[in-house]
Amino acid sequence: MSVLVLESSHFPSDTLSTHFFRGDGLVRGLAEIGALEQALDTGAPRLTREYFYLGGQPEPDVNPPQEPGEVGFCLSVRRETLDALVADRVAALPGVDFRTGTKAVDLLRQDGAVAGVRDATGQVHTAPVTVGADGRRSSVARWVDAGVEQCHSAARVMYYRYFAGWTGPDGGPIDGPEFSLNGNELAYVFPSDRGTACVALTVPLEHDNEGAAATPEFFLSRLEEHRGLWPRIEAAEPLGKIFIGPPQDSVIRQAAGPGWALVGDAGTYQDPWTGFGMDTAARQAEALAEVVTSDPSDWNDAYATARDGVTLDRFTMTVTIAPDLRRMLG
Repeated sequence: MSVLVLESSHFPSDTLSTHFFRGDGLVRGLAEIGALEQALDTGAPRLTREYFYLGGQPEPDVNPPQEPGEVGFCLSVRRETLDALVADRVAALPGVDFRTGTKAVDLLRQDGAVAGVRDATGQVHTAPVTVGADGRRSSVARWVDAGVEQCHSAARVMYYRYFAGWTGPDGGPIDGPEFSLNGNELAYVFPSDRGTACVALTVPLEHDNEGAAATPEFFLSRLEEHRGLWPRIEAAEPLGKIFIGPPQDSVIRQAAGPGWALVGDAGTYQDPWTGFGMDTAARQAEALAEVVTSDPSDWNDAYATARDGVTLDRFTMTVTIAPDLRRMLG
């Protein structure tokens, strides 16, 4: 098949995102397109275990990695780094025409089906399958009026910032993400590429103070309650600004229709507290590719079924627990 990718951005560029990729999720996807070694070459460590602190305790429980799959480890790479290397790899694949700085502005239609897109220059691009992988504010979803199958009210706010000079627990090797649950707040550390670590915090809506939440003082004051992480956060060097993931409803939209399909946040957006977003997008992309290449003439229902099969269990868990993370302890 010939694939045309229209990307409105140029790379490298950053975007609000989850930072944790499971071995059987996006890590497997990177391996399948031949980009995993490039991701590891960025210095992102193989995350072969994880550390969990309960109730602000200073010592962690040590657990196996989440969903490690055949590769056996998880990974964290900042989007500014990841998107550029994936774009380079995909652009080099046979049959792919990858164009950056090209924004789709409308759909083409023929006989009641989507038949491609028109870009901002007026150029027309026809295709038997048009894929909207354009995020939770998806233009494609809006243009096709994709129906909402589930909607769950926003429950949390997410903050994160990058740090340099991160060290593992007790000064040991950096070999796993760290999670600290204190009441209904969860702090995370994802050791990432080029010597950086993503330090994140999710708080329930009732704890979020809109006026103060954007300040480093708010972010650090909440992290200070996580005793297993705080001494190392205090010693690390903050890099750049604090990113804020504002409250958003969790939504599942119609997966596909005549000539079109939605992948990733465009079709299913969930609260980022579980960090499933990037893994879900990779699994959905794989599911769509499989059904379209198996039967290009009759794939809509098959994709809807396949998408839900790799999405709904994690989505349901995420939205059920989101209002009170203490539920994950049973």
